[in-house]
Amino acid sequence: MAPKPKKTKEEKAAEKARKEEEARLAEEERLRQDEEARKVAEQHEQTRQRLLEEFKAAEAARLHQERQELVPFLQLLLHDRAVAGQEQSAQSDWQRYLSSNPLPDPRNQPDMNDYFNSLHENRDNRLEHVLDECEGCVNLAKDCLTLAAQETMSAAAVAAVASLAAGSAGSNPESMDADISMMATNAEEVTVAADARAAQYRADAEQLYQHVGQRMDAATARVLQNSDQHADDKGDVLLAAQQGPLQWGLWVNTYKNPRFKLIDFSGLGMTVEIPKQIALASVALRVQRRPHSGLQQHPGNSTTSNSDTAGAAADPQQANSSSCLAPLGGILQVDLLTLPPAAKQSKDWTIRQVSLQLESSQSQPPASAAGGSRCSGCDTQQQQDSPQIVFCRTKRTPTTTIPQLGAVQQQPKLYTSYHNAAA
Repeated sequence: MAPKPKKTKEEKAAEKARKEEEARLAEEERLRQDEEARKVAEQHEQTRQRLLEEFKAAEAARLHQERQELVPFLQLLLHDRAVAGQEQSAQSDWQRYLSSNPLPDPRNQPDMNDYFNSLHENRDNRLEHVLDECEGCVNLAKDCLTLAAQETMSAAAVAAVASLAAGSAGSNPESMDADISMMATNAEEVTVAADARAAQYRADAEQLYQHVGQRMDAATARVLQNSDQHADDKGDVLLAAQQGPLQWGLWVNTYKNPRFKLIDFSGLGMTVEIPKQIALASVALRVQRRPHSGLQQHPGNSTTSNSDTAGAAADPQQANSSSCLAPLGGILQVDLLTLPPAAKQSKDWTIRQVSLQLESSQSQPPASAAGGSRCSGCDTQQQQDSPQIVFCRTKRTPTTTIPQLGAVQQQPKLYTSYHNAAA
């Protein structure tokens, strides 16, 4: 086969020029097609934006028309809600009048202030009287919290109705109609007033709960001061009482028996298992079940437990502030209390030292009660491991008789009282 003839320089130059021209034409065609595609895309985007704006305008007009038609119904709804609230208030007043309820109306702040003043002036620390007084405070606090919830719900409903009426014009007050603007203004005033009333109701409930804690402490201190008068035939001091939602129990360690482990508050349906350290300590153990937490008012050394669980738990009020959770079934609070000086017998006289504990009970940490020692000259306390207190639910005995506490005259503070047994 004959070899191919070699290309001359002129032929090679012509072929190179031809390929360059073809590449240039191809690039120009590509640029032309890209430009046409870009123009088509711009036209499509302009058309889409125009159609979208037309749709938004038509939708805004439709919503505006619907809001205009809705305003009379919303105004009627607010009016009917206000009338229903007035009728409910009048019915509540009538029921309160028929029931002759001695508690004040939480909606009447002057009456509430008078009630608080009467509570602070009351110095009768007998347990029966204190439980009756605290039951009234708990019921009144419940009414306050119910009214606070109603005010909050009412404010939220009015604000929601006003927001629904305003619609998208809520961010632009100038675009609101006169009726909608007036409704929004009235809703804001109603919401502010309702929030203020709700805050006042919650403050009153908190004050009532604080008073319950203080009065229960005072009643406990009075019982401890006269614990020898409440001992049974064996010398044991084990008391239990219940009034409405409040439960109270007290055990005074009189024998210091290391084999004693169970405290049976049969009248309250619970049993407390204590360790050996507490059985040998000069302490009293108090249990309280309340529908609220008292740890914020009494930040001493306490152990709390849900009424349906065993063991210790953290303060539920702190959980409420972060997770909006609330305990069910009330709060079980247990305190180890310091014992006041014991009464002394001298012939027919009983000499009893009256201390500041008549007004409040003093709690102590479990490790201190179990025998912890305090270093001299420093604030560091050497404590053993805190003993564990175990709670058990027991079947309540219907025939259990709750001990009745005797009526003992309260003595002035910082004095010594003498009682002639023969008299």
